Amino acid sequence: MLRILLLVAGTALFVVPASAQRAPDLVRFEWITGFLHQGSLASAEFSFDFTAFGGTADARDEGSLSVDPSMWHGVRGVYRWNENLSFAGSWMHSRSRFRVQFPARASVEGNFDLEGLLMAALDQQSDFLGFSRPERAMADAVTDVYLVSANWEFPSLNRWFFPYLTAGTGLFVLRSDGTVFQFGYEGEIPPVWQYSQEVQGVSPEESFGVSVFTVNETDLVLSFGGGFRVSLSERWGVDVLAEDIVRVGVNMSELNDTGDPPDATMFRLFSTSFTGAEGTVHNFGLRASLNYALWPYGAPR
Repeated sequence: MLRILLLVAGTALFVVPASAQRAPDLVRFEWITGFLHQGSLASAEFSFDFTAFGGTADARDEGSLSVDPSMWHGVRGVYRWNENLSFAGSWMHSRSRFRVQFPARASVEGNFDLEGLLMAALDQQSDFLGFSRPERAMADAVTDVYLVSANWEFPSLNRWFFPYLTAGTGLFVLRSDGTVFQFGYEGEIPPVWQYSQEVQGVSPEESFGVSVFTVNETDLVLSFGGGFRVSLSERWGVDVLAEDIVRVGVNMSELNDTGDPPDATMFRLFSTSFTGAEGTVHNFGLRASLNYALWPYGAPR
């Protein structure tokens, strides 16, 4: 019995001070940066035919349309409900390039990027005809994520280190800056594309044989993650959070497209096909923030 009492007393000596050493904030404001890796938006196939120019013809499948991993930034406000539970609202923004990738046919594993092939074909054409040099073949993806979340901090024996779990919900907004396939040049649009637009009534991308569509999606999102916060002083601190941001009820069927076969006589060198994702799309987010306590813990509510 005495051993049990001593054990309880010893535990209390550690637990009670830990409870009193919670981060001294009631309301906290955070400046956030980090890394966002988005999931696949659609499956992809493509074919090309360079035989008219002494090249080869080929087709590829098992590809995917997604967004290049990118940095994101934003702000978050946190309100502490009690010693363990807090609520937060955040906004995160990212801008990156769309990409279409296929498994590489090589001894070294990797991915083959369709934009690289398109740029090579446009570059060769520009050199041969003396046109402006190409700068891009894909548009930017603009992403905004709005989240409200609940955070549960675990009791800690350290007055400066606070691990926590978080769960939240909100909106995931993804839109393309124009059409997803989008040719850009250093100077004016080459005359051959101007002719296509003015006489044939088709865009350069359509004339080249790639799909023409835009992305403008708003989906419900669920977020699950964990991280830790470190107090640097009574008001300043840093926070690191890793989370799975799950888009639910996704319906990207507007991306469904099956292009016409390549036809060199029509200068259509490529053909692309897409099948939009449906259901859930997982996205990985990593956030690092610098935070400032607007009101110390225990201030009048």
